[in-house]
Amino acid sequence: MVREIKFDQNVVTAKVQGSRRTPYKEKLVLRKFTDKELDKLVAMIQERPVVLSKLFNRQMDESLSKLADASAMPLFPRQWRDIDMECSCPDWAVPCKHLAAVIYQISLEIDNNPFLVFSLHGVDLLAELEQRGLTPSGSVE
Repeated sequence: MVREIKFDQNVVTAKVQGSRRTPYKEKLVLRKFTDKELDKLVAMIQERPVVLSKLFNRQMDESLSKLADASAMPLFPRQWRDIDMECSCPDWAVPCKHLAAVIYQISLEIDNNPFLVFSLHGVDLLAELEQRGLTPSGSVE
């Protein structure tokens, strides 16, 4: 049971209740996007009004993930080693069941807020879009 989860850019910390009295401490770290990758990502979004519109409606367009993958900056990890993970439990497996619970919780959070996918790479996408004059109202300032 995930008792607490905190997001700080590309770092996720959590506490998961296991069989012991005190919860286990979890930490997951994803790779941050570089400035160059961020510029490329925003350009891809800007060139696709449907993707931009869906993002402003809190929906992730599947094509964006495919475009990011093709540009060698995947939004979602492809394999376990794409995420640095730590758990304070005595289990040697990575991911252990506590880390798996946190990953599942992260997926639920992303369903509610697709901008979290970008935050997990150190990007405040909404701020980046607004900085470039793209607003949810559909107008370019």
